[in-house]
Amino acid sequence: MKDLRGKVVVITGAGSGIGRKLAIQLSKEGANLALGDINLENLARTREMLELRTHVSIHTVDVAKQMQMAEFAAEVLAEHGQVDLLVNNAGITLTPTIFEEISDPDFERVVTVNMWGVYYGIREFLPHLQDRPEAMIVNMSSLAGLVGLYGYTPYAMSKFAIRGLTNEYLEDARIIKDGKLKIIPSLTEIEKIKFPEPWGELEAFNTAGGTSSLPDLYESKIQQLTYKTIRFPGHAQFFVFLKEFGLLSDNKYPEKPVVSPREVIEYYLAQHLPRNQPDVVLARITIIGISDKSKMKHIYELIDRYDPETDYSAMARTTAYPTSIIGQFIAHGLIKTHGVLKAEENVPANELIKELKKRNIRFKFKESQE
Repeated sequence: MKDLRGKVVVITGAGSGIGRKLAIQLSKEGANLALGDINLENLARTREMLELRTHVSIHTVDVAKQMQMAEFAAEVLAEHGQVDLLVNNAGITLTPTIFEEISDPDFERVVTVNMWGVYYGIREFLPHLQDRPEAMIVNMSSLAGLVGLYGYTPYAMSKFAIRGLTNEYLEDARIIKDGKLKIIPSLTEIEKIKFPEPWGELEAFNTAGGTSSLPDLYESKIQQLTYKTIRFPGHAQFFVFLKEFGLLSDNKYPEKPVVSPREVIEYYLAQHLPRNQPDVVLARITIIGISDKSKMKHIYELIDRYDPETDYSAMARTTAYPTSIIGQFIAHGLIKTHGVLKAEENVPANELIKELKKRNIRFKFKESQE
């Protein structure tokens, strides 16, 4: 969705912070806005900050209450007649403290707002979004959804849960093929891939999300671009089976609408998958192109393991460290542009690689002629 002019955008938590900034920015881009927040005074302040060149409505809503979210959706449809983009932004946290000092009601409130608030938003607005020729849902999570932060137990738990709503196996993948942007199913184009022992032969297959803004940036500039997840052999076919037979569906069993097939599958997977064990992250970037009139292949390979000294998992190291480094680049003025930016255009790659090396995250480089 590149052109927001005339589109109707719903933003929860629009009375302050990120929600307010989004409202200001999207208003400038020509979007009609339906702004929701639990605090009507804050919403009014947000509306005062807008240039009001478009239609803006404000709505008092507690995202933690499904009935209120249903009423919110009905109000938006009555006011605007359509919904094109939903931003589930509303979120709360507590003053950082240890787990034992958090009361059950406080814990429950954070999880209800941050996790169930997103679910209720999707549940109530999705039917209206599906009526539009082009629509989108944005779920705001947090770094705490990747790495637990001391003192933020309920917040981290709720934000990680949001990430589970957008499953990389269920969404379509965005790739570039023959220079054109293509949308293809995930769990497709399975290929064999080899890594050093003890991993040996693995498989790689298309999944959603990993290409981020790359397809938009490089469409028509390069011929091929794919993002594939690496797993042990047979993994993809197992999930294809679950998907094709509806076992990953969120639809309740009609005769006994208590749980969905997906909830049952996820419950039993959680019982059998290993927990709290040292992990490893494997990554490989393959680039093929013309250099000095010769067809060349460049391969960057990463194998990163759990660090027992810091007790950081490989997944935490390879996600949180880059995020932290980029934040430091911004703080130190190495990234000078402000706003929502494409990492590929704004993060200095060589400097990032140097900083990763300091943390013992190292890519091996190999060059060969095709």
